[in-house]
Amino acid sequence: MYTCSLKSEIAAIALAMEWAADHYTWLCKQTLSEEKLFILIDCNAAINSVLQRSKLHFFYTTTARVRSTIKILAEMRVRPVLAWSPSHSHIPLNNKVDSLAKIGIRSLPPVQNNTIAFGTGKSIILKQVVLSWQLHWNRSTTGRSTHELISKVDTKMIFPKNRCVSISYVRLLLNDTTLKDHQPRLGLAVTKVCDCNQGIEDEYQFLLECCRYKEIRNQLIHIVQNTWSEAGLTGSLTWSVELLLMPSCLDIFTNKQCQVLFF
Repeated sequence: MYTCSLKSEIAAIALAMEWAADHYTWLCKQTLSEEKLFILIDCNAAINSVLQRSKLHFFYTTTARVRSTIKILAEMRVRPVLAWSPSHSHIPLNNKVDSLAKIGIRSLPPVQNNTIAFGTGKSIILKQVVLSWQLHWNRSTTGRSTHELISKVDTKMIFPKNRCVSISYVRLLLNDTTLKDHQPRLGLAVTKVCDCNQGIEDEYQFLLECCRYKEIRNQLIHIVQNTWSEAGLTGSLTWSVELLLMPSCLDIFTNKQCQVLFF
């Protein structure tokens, strides 16, 4: 039988792995040889649930954290090892600690069950969901090109009104276009060199360099410069792929000004 206590044990394994991943990331550690990460746990059922993939669907959200963190650790050449250790049961000093903890809990003043408004509860849940989503997005091993442009999961997207233009825009964000830099992995292009022979045909070349789009690029530059002036900004404008594709993420323009850049 799968109970909430078992889910808590699996969540503890996930949390231990996530902390370890943060630790190795902070150390910028990537071992030359495989390193083992031992996680001690006193619940055999939790260990079996993680090891036997056929049971993972009972706690999909929790076990998904375990699987994604294992992939991150694998890239650092760190292999998690779940090791069973005896619980507190029948160990005198551990039993004494448990008894003292129970006495301390009983001596605490009663906790009042305060109610909160529906809107407040919804806001608290939303913040927790966004934090969890952001953590997953930061640690994910896929979508890194998109992450460079959209690092925050709660970013409000602004899309062009024209459907075809909007589709092309999204494909640029996903790094999946007809540009030659994206095509070799699909077997659709032999070379990544732009037809102008001035560099690799990637987003930067397409938006800022290729001479074939000079006229329309000048129009875009004129619009951006006017928007820059209307925003009361001074100094020189730094041209980049991020500025043209996701100006809202740079905290320079308002949403209304960003819409002007797209439309």
